[in-house]
Amino acid sequence: MPSILTVGISDADIFFQNRYKSIIVDEDAYLLELIRYIHLNSLRSGIVTDLTTLSSWPFSGYSALAGNAKQSWLETEATLSYFSTDPSVARRKLAEFMHDGIFRGKRPEFTGGGLKRSMLAASNQARQERKAYDYR
Repeated sequence: MPSILTVGISDADIFFQNRYKSIIVDEDAYLLELIRYIHLNSLRSGIVTDLTTLSSWPFSGYSALAGNAKQSWLETEATLSYFSTDPSVARRKLAEFMHDGIFRGKRPEFTGGGLKRSMLAASNQARQERKAYDYR
């Protein structure tokens, strides 16, 4: 008897097939936009109501970046170093950076499983090299 998840799904279709991708991030600006986009997803989806709540929500890596939680699996220093060498200054600047991203809404360049590329790509060659890491 088939399970609920496999009813109507052929052998070629796998639940959540192609949902997660691995892409090369070769631009610091693109990395920062990805960090902001990923961490604001909980806010955009309505799971949390504002940036203050997000900064203390235990199921978000942003709470660790904000200094309000310890996540043993998350290394925060590398991300914070993009904003300042002083952790308190870095956290303040990160919060400003995150706040600026709240009103940008859905970002089409970050949808499509990594197939749509940001305009931050350095060259056509870089885009060609990244295609090797997409599985679609």
